[in-house]
Amino acid sequence: LEASRRQPRPEMAAAGFREASKGVAGKLDDIAVFVASEVDNDLSSVPGVGPVTVTAFGKVGITSTTQLIGKFLLMVDGDEDDGGRGAADRYVDWLRALGVMNNWVNVITYAIAGKADALIPGTFTVRA
Repeated sequence: LEASRRQPRPEMAAAGFREASKGVAGKLDDIAVFVASEVDNDLSSVPGVGPVTVTAFGKVGITSTTQLIGKFLLMVDGDEDDGGRGAADRYVDWLRALGVMNNWVNVITYAIAGKADALIPGTFTVRA
């Protein structure tokens, strides 16, 4: 039963990145602190990442926040002129494929995309 609750729902999988999701709105302060701080390689320092998600990341060889940021950067297509939205959509899809709960995929994506942009300006543009 626990595992079945963590599976992405098919109707949600096509939604892509939702910057204005309730989950993101409820974690904006945590995300801002994460983006402004030095990189902490403990995966649980990323807003939205808990023990179950750390385990899911470990199964695909992601063991640090730096690797998680790198995964996002690998999804950035320099030919896209969308403020990083294509990369964010692909990142959400990747997180869902790992079984990350739907209510956390947008929070994690927003935090990691924001951190990537803080490190490499222009990677992701926050919409007003």
